[in-house]
Amino acid sequence: TGEECRSIVFKEPIQDKVMVGHLIGLVEVPRLGSCNVLCYMEPDCVSINLGPSQGGNYICELNNASHESPGSPVLQSKQDYTHLSIENPCSSSPCFNNGTCQAGYTDKGFRCKCPSGFTGVYCKKSCSFDFEDGIGGWERTGTAFIHQPTFGDNPAARNRESAQQQGDWWIGGAENRPSESDPAGHLHQEGPDRPQGSLTSAYFRIVGRDISFLIGGGCTINDIRAELIVENKVRLFNVSFDSFETA
Repeated sequence: TGEECRSIVFKEPIQDKVMVGHLIGLVEVPRLGSCNVLCYMEPDCVSINLGPSQGGNYICELNNASHESPGSPVLQSKQDYTHLSIENPCSSSPCFNNGTCQAGYTDKGFRCKCPSGFTGVYCKKSCSFDFEDGIGGWERTGTAFIHQPTFGDNPAARNRESAQQQGDWWIGGAENRPSESDPAGHLHQEGPDRPQGSLTSAYFRIVGRDISFLIGGGCTINDIRAELIVENKVRLFNVSFDSFETA
């Protein structure tokens, strides 16, 4: 995808200088250009040191910082070595909350890899799962969730008892009340329980023994369910669905 494609531009080489203290890769290469390619393939690489080796080969050192990076030391002298850095938008530290900036991605020239608990382009947004701030940071497929989140418990419109949910917003694939001004009781244009799709959260860590969800009833597990993904494997919740709201 476009977000996974990388484009980098190397600046003019600096002779007899090296970056130290930020080594992330060391390999022997047959040609100078091979080190450039290895840096391109390593998302965290923003500069390289090149030096002579045995048999006409070259020592290639990959660094995760350049001399323009905040807090990085000045280049040190080393005879017969060459230092090259890339044009690096990450030098302005655009990522917040300890996010890792990787240069050469997206139309901005960088991307932020957010730590657990944060999401968004710049890792500014904390991950919350109560939907009070929308579903930004969630990955959506299909049409089932195009009108989500839903405002209000709306028990009268749903002909159900109150779900006693936390907050004012929740996810309902059949509902179509994406704002407070929209009337309660409107349904998805494809009809109740018919739209298909998925909604996947950002990564999170379970710090206790249990994790619980408030899930609406009235559907079979083949129609609607919650899945927990651990190490890229789906762990299906053994939830019993019936005609009542279940916690």
